[in-house]
Amino acid sequence: MEGDVVTIAGVTGAGAPYYNGTFPIYSVATYTFKYYMAADPGASAGGAITCSKVIFQFDDLMRTMQPSTTIHLGPGVFQTRGFALDVGGWQAAAGQKIQGSGMYLTTLKIVYATVANKHYYAVANNINATNTLDYFEASDFTVDCNLGGQPVPMGSDFVPLACSALSIGGFARSILGRKGSLNVSQ
Repeated sequence: MEGDVVTIAGVTGAGAPYYNGTFPIYSVATYTFKYYMAADPGASAGGAITCSKVIFQFDDLMRTMQPSTTIHLGPGVFQTRGFALDVGGWQAAAGQKIQGSGMYLTTLKIVYATVANKHYYAVANNINATNTLDYFEASDFTVDCNLGGQPVPMGSDFVPLACSALSIGGFARSILGRKGSLNVSQ
């Protein structure tokens, strides 16, 4: 699927360091896709090449959560691709309560925000749609936008995107922070 992330391994030869790694993909067809390399490898790929899709377990689980569900997040770092308009991702639902174990104990970390000129959110819904987040609550976690860890497109010196913790549209919503933190440093 467009924007998925894959790990490619097993390439040998002079260009191997450029072929092997974890990459977002684009121009996806039935049996082919493209991905951006850090530099021109200068040679064709050879070896016993394997390709596997990277699974973002947090996002997959959050897509299954029903409205009006309380979600308790334990301590640790939860990698998420978050949500961006016209890109997609998991979306919070009305009445959900997302509760971490405390600031700096539970962290939602945005990873592989790969579409240029988009605004990524760790927790969001499509504010241009009719699915408002009435009675939504979020509390007791830290968001790491991870700008220094996002893929930099070839030919660019920086990551061309924006990042925020939350984008929530709806009635009677609560974002509870206790000495909150938003890490946007590199």
